[in-house]
Amino acid sequence: MFKKLLVIALACGAGYFLYTRVWAMYFRPGGPPPSLTRTGPVVPPKPLVFTTVAQAQRAAAMRYPALTVAGSEFNKAYTTRYGRYMQDHPNYFTNTAWPLQLAAEIGQAVPAPAPPRNFTAALEAAKTAPAMVLELGDAFSLAELEDAKAKAIAEKKPLGFIMVWGQFFGSRPTNTRNQGGDSAMVHFYMGFRDTLVLVFVRHEGELEKVPDAVQEGFGGPDEGGFAPNMAVVDATATEFIVEIPLGGDHADGARRDAVFGEGAAKIETWLAGHSDAVAKTGLKGLLDKVLHPLKSH
Repeated sequence: MFKKLLVIALACGAGYFLYTRVWAMYFRPGGPPPSLTRTGPVVPPKPLVFTTVAQAQRAAAMRYPALTVAGSEFNKAYTTRYGRYMQDHPNYFTNTAWPLQLAAEIGQAVPAPAPPRNFTAALEAAKTAPAMVLELGDAFSLAELEDAKAKAIAEKKPLGFIMVWGQFFGSRPTNTRNQGGDSAMVHFYMGFRDTLVLVFVRHEGELEKVPDAVQEGFGGPDEGGFAPNMAVVDATATEFIVEIPLGGDHADGARRDAVFGEGAAKIETWLAGHSDAVAKTGLKGLLDKVLHPLKSH
């Protein structure tokens, strides 16, 4: 009888452990904690591919909002170059990613307006943002880091690297007020898309590929153990500014409002001494790159 009771007790204990530990870790709203899968073999994610022109058009509009403003310098330059390419380089349009590629070209050619520095207003607007479904192409990928840097330097904005899981994208529409990884992802995106240049970093296989400054945030004490979270660095990705965590396993919009506000205050403090959003080390590197050919002649 005692042995039967012992077996039952052990079985119940094992079941409780599986429920409280394994279930909580792997099926939590924010996805598995980064610390569990940061080491060991991983399956690298497939590269971002736009299978339709419509997907690339959405990505271009999300990353370069000025494109959607009729009459803006960006919109006019885009339209003009589109017409020229259609006449002189029709093969340019055989790649379904052409809308995004064209927008990136214009982004480097057209002077950017003065960047909005009102993080408070952006975070306040995010509270009432409509429900939406995010796609991986809505921000730069790690493979597009050089394009992201170019945009950040041109617009004088820091870079925000958001650690994401694939499960956060392409699901049901959600707003910024709920618990769960998908809602938190929309909250990060809508709260910082206008004040930072955002880069999505796939947890499934890209954590070890980020710049050292980003790793300082992802691997630091403020990361919090849950994704999504965001490491903010200067426009050249050489200096770490702040790590903004999710805010906890059950964080809702109100909790994230407070966490995001604290992070934004630190970014604004840093920007007060770096009006071009470039760290001194990054600026020195950029100057060396420009001046080196001149010194060699």
